[in-house]
Amino acid sequence: MHEENRSSLLPIDELQRELTDLENGSFASLTDSELRDKVRAIHTGFVFQAPTFPTGTLIYRAVRVSQRPARKSRVGYPPVQLAKTNGRLNRPGEGMFYGSMSQFASCLYECSFKVGEFFAISAWLTTQIMTFNHLGYSTKVLEASKSNRNLPFFAQMKEQGQSDRVRLIREWQARVFTQRVPPDQDHLYRLPIALKDFALGKMVQVDPKLPDVFSGVIYPSIAMWLLADNVAILPTEVDAKLALFEVILLVVDGTQEIHREDGSNVTQVAMKMYDYARADTSGNLIWGQRSQVVYPDGTDASRFTPHVLAPE
Repeated sequence: MHEENRSSLLPIDELQRELTDLENGSFASLTDSELRDKVRAIHTGFVFQAPTFPTGTLIYRAVRVSQRPARKSRVGYPPVQLAKTNGRLNRPGEGMFYGSMSQFASCLYECSFKVGEFFAISAWLTTQIMTFNHLGYSTKVLEASKSNRNLPFFAQMKEQGQSDRVRLIREWQARVFTQRVPPDQDHLYRLPIALKDFALGKMVQVDPKLPDVFSGVIYPSIAMWLLADNVAILPTEVDAKLALFEVILLVVDGTQEIHREDGSNVTQVAMKMYDYARADTSGNLIWGQRSQVVYPDGTDASRFTPHVLAPE
């Protein structure tokens, strides 16, 4: 919970002006340090519920490939030297593990997949309890994107007792964090990154059995119409609290657009699973395994006929 000295609360009308100015692009004239300080100031008095996820939570990550990955490191978080531009939750030179909770469809959407492309989908299990902050969730934002889902449990703050200040900041957070950013305008990520800096700040933990640091941020998948939940995890937390379960080699086989009566569109993706791997104690990926994940329709995806690709 972030809750500063209430004597430093901005008057609500001044807070509204600050939020509107930032949303309209005033952050462009601020340094990263100045923007960080401003974001911290406007969140004075803001409270939230940070969810914890138990040991054994399944997290997926997708990497576009042309060959079978040979090492575990190839499917984990990228080296910092490859982070050359702003991402939604990282600056250049900052490592971050981007993945999704319990499903990997949103990973493919975030990769802007094309039919015929191969991906290595890595499945990871949490080995310790992990606490995430959250950004991007509000009923109004879900409705505006025509996302046919409810708010997740951790974003469902009860209306009763929720102040106008908290509601105002929460709605603003959700709007600015979920904005779509064109590939050539990554400077627009500076505001979401500043929100991430605030969200991963010092935690006040009253339960000694729970983590006292945030592992990362959970947020709705912007590329998938906010229908799924993505995560951005700090590399140190990946190393300490995630274990690679298996790697799936698949190809995007086709897509079908479905137009709904409410004006929204849904893309159905057909995929073929070709092979599965598990990592040995040295981090080598051993292919030719059977999947240990049984999909909801009861079909074991390892029964597809393998297609051999040259190893890296």
